[in-house]
Amino acid sequence: MKALLSCLMLLCLLAAGPARAAEGETPAAAPVKPPPGFTGEWGIPGADITIVFDGQGGVSGFSGCNRFMAGYTSKGRQLKLERIGSTRMMCSPELMKAETEFLGHLAQVARFRKVGPEVRLMDEHGKVLLKLKRVPR
Repeated sequence: MKALLSCLMLLCLLAAGPARAAEGETPAAAPVKPPPGFTGEWGIPGADITIVFDGQGGVSGFSGCNRFMAGYTSKGRQLKLERIGSTRMMCSPELMKAETEFLGHLAQVARFRKVGPEVRLMDEHGKVLLKLKRVPR
């Protein structure tokens, strides 16, 4: 009896077809294309902070004390970092304060602009939050 019931459930699932997004939801997005020249490792001059755009919608790096990771979306000059998370090691109060400020800035990023060798990450009003320079290999 259990085998028959299992077979019937399997047939029902197969007949239902592939899952679709519910009304109002968006289907899974295609891989995110980064802005041209954006992939690779960037840093903040004078700080032990790095950020790596992987070219597939992921960002990771070192925020002064901990490793962090996030997803991003990009369209034109718009850039949005989302699902920001980090490890939770304790450091000196100064490092923890700088790291909290850096991660807070990442959460506010809405657009970017390349200026020479620098990438400026800005909020929705155009205020520069972070200035990044490519980390030499």
